[in-house]
Amino acid sequence: MTGRAGERADFRTRPSPWFVLLESWQALFWLGVAAAAIASLTPYAARVYPAANDVALVILVGLGIVAALKLVWETLSYLARSYEFDGERVRWRGGVLRRFFDEAVLSDVRSVRIDRSIAERLVGAATIGISTAGTSGFEVVWLHIGEPDRHAQNLRRRVDAARGSERVPRPVVIGMAGGVGSGKSTVARAFASVGCLVSDSDAQAKEILTRAEIIDILVSWWGEEILTNDRAVDRSRVAAIVFADEAERRRLEGLIHPAIKQTREELVERALREGADGVVVDAPLLFEAGLDEECDAVVFVDTPRAERLRRVQGSRGWTEEELDRRERAQIGLDEKKSRSDHVIRNSGASQAELVEAARAILQAVKDKARLAG
Repeated sequence: MTGRAGERADFRTRPSPWFVLLESWQALFWLGVAAAAIASLTPYAARVYPAANDVALVILVGLGIVAALKLVWETLSYLARSYEFDGERVRWRGGVLRRFFDEAVLSDVRSVRIDRSIAERLVGAATIGISTAGTSGFEVVWLHIGEPDRHAQNLRRRVDAARGSERVPRPVVIGMAGGVGSGKSTVARAFASVGCLVSDSDAQAKEILTRAEIIDILVSWWGEEILTNDRAVDRSRVAAIVFADEAERRRLEGLIHPAIKQTREELVERALREGADGVVVDAPLLFEAGLDEECDAVVFVDTPRAERLRRVQGSRGWTEEELDRRERAQIGLDEKKSRSDHVIRNSGASQAELVEAARAILQAVKDKARLAG
């Protein structure tokens, strides 16, 4: 990403999509009050002035047009506004008819402050103000930004790095392991809520299987029978082949795993640019594919078999035999658990409890990585 005069931004984002309402709500409120007052008074006015209804209609239409124009204007402002930084400067850009640009040198920044109005608190946004030495106010303002704590932490790291007091730490990589239906994706989302990016290998594999060149290769291996009527890969038919024959499973993994690995590496680079604390690798075959060697730690998601069976029956329509068949193709759960560094029990746990467990594990993994590095 480039800025003016060839500048390159390491990180760029926009305000929260709530920006439009946060900037419009006061105007819309008073327009609504005015419309309600006119609507309530018009019947009384019509008793003495017969044309009052027509006048009121014109005024109400005018108020509606004003409200619509306000929303359009703030939408354009949202689309035109961006916040960014590189290794030397932090900036904001905006303006619809007239462009605005403010920046501060990172090494001169003395404070990064988060302000949350009541309206911003309701939608999880905040305003970040960046001030430099010798200024009484904020030199750069990131207005109505989502995930403000994470962005402010990222900015502070960059400021420290620019002032030579701290290097920017690399994000830790945490792998998810567990039985089929254990809720690894749910736990991964808990880690995402505490500052991690998630590498969903299953979703990435699905995307790879839609690529024309991959489809051609699979058809050359297993014939047209693996395709649906619209020539998409029927994943259930492919699963029946690879889970019945380990050699075929390894052949499929050899085709798609390199592409997934590239996507995962790009996500780690993105995490480094954005200042995310970690990357969570949610892969069904973490140990089987050797992905645990890329991780700073592995978290085992422990869920009773009865609950896992109930989940896959409800969400995937599997039978108990299908669950057993899938798990026989993987490393045993006892071995997975013994090879993991942390355990999260995902049986009856609330989302808040999972988030707290994820927060504690993330901090422990970061502390261990810092001591090792």
